[in-house]
Amino acid sequence: MGDKKQRLKISLLLFAAILVAFVVDSLIRGARAKRRQDFIIRELASIPDPPKANLIRSVSGFKTSNGYAKRMLRSSVPTDDIRQFYAEKFDQQGWASYGSSVRLSKQRAYFCRDDDTAIVELPESTLGESFEYFVEISWGISYGCDSKKNSTQ
Repeated sequence: MGDKKQRLKISLLLFAAILVAFVVDSLIRGARAKRRQDFIIRELASIPDPPKANLIRSVSGFKTSNGYAKRMLRSSVPTDDIRQFYAEKFDQQGWASYGSSVRLSKQRAYFCRDDDTAIVELPESTLGESFEYFVEISWGISYGCDSKKNSTQ
């Protein structure tokens, strides 16, 4: 019986310590993270969408260490045209192209500016149909932009 009480006491102390750590982290870094998140939401809003693209929804979220803002859209414009459109818009706002990849039949184009990453994800093949895609800006989540910055210094 004494072992159960001891384990319960240790478990409660451990839980309390973790809870205090989260509260302290939120108090110390929370306001800074909120400002950072508000900035990337405004930054994403400043990037226009191509003609004939319809906004489905915008989402965002953050923790004290990272965050993202994302727009999901629908279009029937060729994916190459959309990719080129965003490449020009990001370039105009000081973002550098950082390459591309294919992930789960989706083409991703990456752009970097400082420690932030922008991603345009399009389907690999659309067959002339309407399709969904997204544009995202994130902070604190490394897609290689931080290594690009370090390699250019």
